Amino acid sequence: MKKVVIILIVLLTLVSTYFAFQFLKSEAELAKDPIESVPMDAAVIIESNNLSKSWFRISETNLVYSSLLSIDEVKYFDKTLKKVDSLLSLDPNTSTLLGQKPAVISLHSGDGSIQLFVSTSCTEKSFETLKNQLSKNYQLTSLSNQLYELKLDQEDYFLSYDAPFVLFSTDANLIKSSIQSRIEHKSLLDDSTFVKLRNSTSSNLGLSLYMNGKRTGSMLTPYLNKGVLESWSNGNVLPSWVALDVNEKSNTIIINGLSSNDANNKWFTNIKTQQAQNSKSLVLLPTDLLSLKRSSISDATLFLDNTENYLLDDIAVSCGCEPKTTFSNWITGEVISIQFGNEENKDNAYFIGCEGTPNMVGVLSAFGVADTLFKTVYDADLYAIEDKNFLSLLGLEDTTSQPLYFSRMHDYAVVSTYKGISKLAYQYKASQSSIPNNRFINFAKQLMANYSSVDVYYAWNSLLDNASRYFKEEYQSQIFAIKQKISDLNGLIWQGSYTSDGFIYHSVAINTNQANEQEGVVQKLWSFNLQHNASTPPQVMKNHQTGTNEVVVQDENNNIILLSATGKHKWSKPINEKIIGEIKQIDVYQNGKFQMLFNTATKIHLLDINGNEVTGFPINLPAQATNEVAVFDYENDGNYRFLINTMDKKLLNYSKDGKQVQGWVVNTTDQIVLNKVEHFILSGLDYIAVHDISGKVYLFNRKGEPRTNTTLSSLIQTSEKENVYLQVGTSLGTTKFIFKDSLGQIAELPLDGKLDAFVLDSTMHQYKHQVVDLENDKLPDFLISFGNKLSVYGPDKKMFFSEIFDFDIHNNFKTVGYPNKYTLISNEKSQVVHLYTYQFKPVPDFPQPGSIKSCMGDLNKDGKMEFITIVNGKEVVCYSIDLLFGI
Repeated sequence: MKKVVIILIVLLTLVSTYFAFQFLKSEAELAKDPIESVPMDAAVIIESNNLSKSWFRISETNLVYSSLLSIDEVKYFDKTLKKVDSLLSLDPNTSTLLGQKPAVISLHSGDGSIQLFVSTSCTEKSFETLKNQLSKNYQLTSLSNQLYELKLDQEDYFLSYDAPFVLFSTDANLIKSSIQSRIEHKSLLDDSTFVKLRNSTSSNLGLSLYMNGKRTGSMLTPYLNKGVLESWSNGNVLPSWVALDVNEKSNTIIINGLSSNDANNKWFTNIKTQQAQNSKSLVLLPTDLLSLKRSSISDATLFLDNTENYLLDDIAVSCGCEPKTTFSNWITGEVISIQFGNEENKDNAYFIGCEGTPNMVGVLSAFGVADTLFKTVYDADLYAIEDKNFLSLLGLEDTTSQPLYFSRMHDYAVVSTYKGISKLAYQYKASQSSIPNNRFINFAKQLMANYSSVDVYYAWNSLLDNASRYFKEEYQSQIFAIKQKISDLNGLIWQGSYTSDGFIYHSVAINTNQANEQEGVVQKLWSFNLQHNASTPPQVMKNHQTGTNEVVVQDENNNIILLSATGKHKWSKPINEKIIGEIKQIDVYQNGKFQMLFNTATKIHLLDINGNEVTGFPINLPAQATNEVAVFDYENDGNYRFLINTMDKKLLNYSKDGKQVQGWVVNTTDQIVLNKVEHFILSGLDYIAVHDISGKVYLFNRKGEPRTNTTLSSLIQTSEKENVYLQVGTSLGTTKFIFKDSLGQIAELPLDGKLDAFVLDSTMHQYKHQVVDLENDKLPDFLISFGNKLSVYGPDKKMFFSEIFDFDIHNNFKTVGYPNKYTLISNEKSQVVHLYTYQFKPVPDFPQPGSIKSCMGDLNKDGKMEFITIVNGKEVVCYSIDLLFGI
């Protein structure tokens, strides 16, 4: 018997071990790195552990990306990626593949255009399920045992499964190449440089970008002119590999990371040979800067030796000296070339660091600078330049036909035209004590490092003008069209410096104008014009796809409009009636996806993120609603209850499937109910509370049965039927309704106790009031408006804030935001709003254009609060408030 038991134990152990091994083997297979499957000729690779969320976030919440979507190629790429996500979402088993597992996108050259490849891991069973779903919804054709063709929107896409990866591409050859490389045990992970750089990435978006220099040039072959392509193929443009992190703020995209150091151009040479230093030139930079190119100079001899100069012999003869040696004796700090002005009227200027050299006129007189004073302009002495060839020693090439002049300003030898140097002299004199405000300075201060070896900046239009030179003639008109379409981008800045381990550190940023043309705490992010006047205040809604927020509003034609965090129109839905009260968000399926719940007079609606009604909705009410629907989740388990009162004086209760709750006692009130239904818990008992317009209070349990353990001493006697506040305490005696009685007093009616009334200020009559919990301490605060005065009283009934305005306030005040509540006071006639913090400090830069139809929330989850308001009926305006300014 013992032998049998031992044998059974051994067999069970072996079987368990086998299945455990198979399970671990399966898990290990699924954990394989999808970068293994990327075809070897990838030019650009995008990698993320949550690609869907990262991409939706940047595409729907970033103002820069929102602008770039005006470019057809960007729009096509964005659309294609979202198609892939949508296709994978056809089946629940594959809907999270781009959202919860590592995934890669790669771009390749092929057939005269840019081709896309996407890879992530899943089980073969999940792939088969996905394939069956695709067959039902689209035309899916088998090309071989491993490859399928998918017809979608008159375009061809290709699909395959190569365990454990599901592969998707716009080119069948890319999938074949991926599979063949894996058979041959080849991958990008064999490239040690790529692996080192990849291991250095980390991003707040979880989005990393890799570029192969030469292959990116090949991918762009159809677009670039011959000269650029030759330079690119010789390694003169980009290094062999660049690995970057993609980070973003609401109005900025920041890309930074490392690259190999093998690009053969002057910028990389300077980075490798010149130490990163701080620039001291900011006081000289003009406010209308169009471009800037800066090289740090820590070793002038090396800098000059690395500069190609075909005029060196001529300069040597002219000066009777060794030019490079002479120049290296006095150049310090940096050399900068700028362009400034506007598109029709531009000037070039050059700043050459010369700190410690007192007589620059004497030094430069041997190189073509006149030693006789030409003129003094704004305290700057100008000297004519008779021969500008010496600029070529520094890699500076001036193409202007106008005479140039030299002046010394702020330890720099400054060279420009007469008009240009006069502008610079005027600004330098005006800014002796402070750095001027301009786009570049604000841009650099906010986003870039203080120390760098090179800096390059282009204002947006200048960037496109310069870039157009590198494109084939047939694409010039497209670049001009982009210039016309996109006008709200500030520009692009790149910094580079050398790292101790032999890599190049890069930081690239591009942002919108709004952030740089406005000083102060408040910045206008965007605006959107509705076709019809807004009938409701805007509200902030969660977006589960991006992890950020959006804005919803209804117009007077009863359309619901959803706007992204960047103010882009996402969808509109007509619902034929005005929304009563506010829109709530719930998670019906308990899967982290939110729906919008609201009601009109005749229906209860539940919309998904795309504006579609959830199954079972809308609910057609048997009689018109008299209040807004209330939603309760008693056990926090998603078993929602929707309660609403109707014109036939009934209190109805619906479940989340759109049906009336079984077992609910349908109660009838004496009069109609205008305020929403309330729910609270005291001593472990649920209370559902309503009061009708006669002032009678009704209390029920979860089943709709009356609660009989309370005794109210009075009715809620008020003329302001919809302005009744329920203060929930710790007992029936401390739970009370607060309202203004017929005598103008503030009355408190407890659920078990006597009515109490008090006067906040005997000098006020016909005042307007709101009861709010300003500090989230479950105690009432009182906001009182009387004429042009707003006063705030705490729970102790003592006034702690008062302000007088130059307009009558009436009812145009309220609190917005959570958890910190801001107080808004609106001058509806002038359409401007004043805003105060929860500490009742005025928000700097207010008042701003706006109205009582306003809300607040952190749309982009960037730590800044957005204030969204309706201006002049139709314009939705979004302001960003920097909370670091003591707000």
